[in-house]
Amino acid sequence: RFAGSDISIMREFSKYFGEHEQLLLTRTFRCSSSICEISGKFVKQNPDQIDKEVKPAFSSKGKKVKVLQIDNSEDILRAVKSELAKLDSLALLTEKIRSVAILGRYRKDCSKLSSSERGLERIIPSHYPHLDISYSTIHSAKGMEYDHIIVPRIERGNKGFPCEIEDNPILNLAMPNKESYPFAEERRLLYVAITRARDSATLIAPNSNLSVFVKELVNPKLGYEVKVEKLKNENISSMVTLSEESRRMQDMMKMYGMAGMDPSMFGSTETLVLNANNKLVQYIFEHKDSENVPMFCEQLYDLALLSHKPLNPDEMTKFIARSNEILMLLAK
Repeated sequence: RFAGSDISIMREFSKYFGEHEQLLLTRTFRCSSSICEISGKFVKQNPDQIDKEVKPAFSSKGKKVKVLQIDNSEDILRAVKSELAKLDSLALLTEKIRSVAILGRYRKDCSKLSSSERGLERIIPSHYPHLDISYSTIHSAKGMEYDHIIVPRIERGNKGFPCEIEDNPILNLAMPNKESYPFAEERRLLYVAITRARDSATLIAPNSNLSVFVKELVNPKLGYEVKVEKLKNENISSMVTLSEESRRMQDMMKMYGMAGMDPSMFGSTETLVLNANNKLVQYIFEHKDSENVPMFCEQLYDLALLSHKPLNPDEMTKFIARSNEILMLLAK
């Protein structure tokens, strides 16, 4: 229990303070509808939690809470960098600086990413010029709000999330009403982390040591509308993400045998996301004035686009010619 807190004082308020009137704050001007629904459902799994339904002041489209799966904790830094690169690309389209908070269950979760010790790889904010990046523990972030949040490590263990360290038995002498629901305080803490976000929350989870919270969120039987992704390989330089409307249009066209038609004829929103960890992308950023960079950029876009749809004849002709030109450069 955080700092020996006792939530029974709030649940049984009248027992301690007598007759009272209860007013529930049920409207939020921070979170989108998707974040409200998922966080509310998650925290109310505890039957002892005060039951209230928080409604957002605005609606949103698509899944705004994401579980980013990685192989093990060694991939955390790469996963955070990958997510920051995506958010930076999206912020570029809006022409606004977006705030991103990296929220750790423990201070060490953040210090490992932001440390400037010699020889220790870290996140360099200047690599993401359209983001305002900050670090904090979840406890310290209470009351704060950001456009996006990233929880860099949710895994099982004594120093995991949820924390599995048992309370000192002496605490039970002063706090007779110990909560019976497993990890109740930790559940509320993850609720705090998710609800700091206005637009998106990303939870990074090592598959080698899955947290019970992650298992719950990705379990399709429980009905959480959570997006699940796997960390992309460093060798993948770029990808195109589609808006929810565009993705649904493509699915509908496949269902009705319209696969040969161009989905863009109905209008579509595509976002090119570059992998900041990829060597070719790093070369492009470091050699912006090179005469070959425009050609490399066109090739990256076409390669990313091919994962969603075939190129039209004119695009394919240009792609092949450009591929031959790049091969000739390599042969020199």
